Amino acid sequence: MIFISVYIESEKNSNRKYIYNHNDFLLHLETILSYPFFFPYAYGFIPNTLSNNGREMNALVVSDHNYRLASLIQAFVIGALVLDTKTGKETTIICLTGPDYEKQKCLDIFQLPMDILKNIEWFFKYHRKGSKIDRFVARHEACEWVFKSMQEFTHNAPFEDIPL
Repeated sequence: MIFISVYIESEKNSNRKYIYNHNDFLLHLETILSYPFFFPYAYGFIPNTLSNNGREMNALVVSDHNYRLASLIQAFVIGALVLDTKTGKETTIICLTGPDYEKQKCLDIFQLPMDILKNIEWFFKYHRKGSKIDRFVARHEACEWVFKSMQEFTHNAPFEDIPL
């Protein structure tokens, strides 16, 4: 298992989308999702990564627990969701925490119960207009993407702006 840190920007069952500001080190309310859209699980980013859109990699933590805003939690990668957006492909890494692994006994996204996958798919498919689900990606490939994004961060980020 590959453990990573995830900084929580939006809580499970919340319709508020926050974004971390690296200039003032605070969370800023970016948008309030309209009904019936609520984050199915805690959502945030993986610090010290750099994705193809120039920001940190997104992460969704599949959990029964409610992780609070600005929490930095340890989780492990089980896969990813790839979206086709108006600006190109966007990846969200899917993670579990230790207690959730004990409950699910899941090492790969394709071992999650189908209702969890459908819930994730529905949320990402409909809450962002103009986006389509491209595919779910297995753990092995998702872990490679996380490692590459960490290398990309190391080679390109100005070290005075390292998040967290």
